[in-house]
Amino acid sequence: MTALLLTEHRLEIDPHWCWSRLAAAREGILSFSSSGRPMTLPVAYAVDRQRVIIAMTPGNIAGWRADGSKVSVEIAGSDQDCGRWFVRATGHVRRDLSNRRDAALLASPLERPQLRSDPLPHQLTMPLAYVRGFYEPLHLGRTPAPGDRR
Repeated sequence: MTALLLTEHRLEIDPHWCWSRLAAAREGILSFSSSGRPMTLPVAYAVDRQRVIIAMTPGNIAGWRADGSKVSVEIAGSDQDCGRWFVRATGHVRRDLSNRRDAALLASPLERPQLRSDPLPHQLTMPLAYVRGFYEPLHLGRTPAPGDRR
């Protein structure tokens, strides 16, 4: 894993590490603007070849407003060295009308009942335009990157 020092206390994480974190997580925060107002929703998602597939329930009217919009899916976590990391994937989403279910979404506990029982397409697809991650150590003096060993 490679990291670039941005400031004394913040590292930019290399995109390959960011993709691996996105693929390992199953839930994130979907952010977008609808009618000039910011929207933020928790969502279940899966990563497939640098695409993010976002599960939506049929009644999630707020989530469906993201269709055609520029959105971000964000995740965050911490590591054993008392540092925290943030990953944001940004792109435009569209409603997937293929009637196809991505296998990785079926593993998500948030959306599994709706995806298995409802025959209509209930997912948004985001071919990624940009992924970026940051690492911030919570202690001063040493700035380890995620995955570094002492």
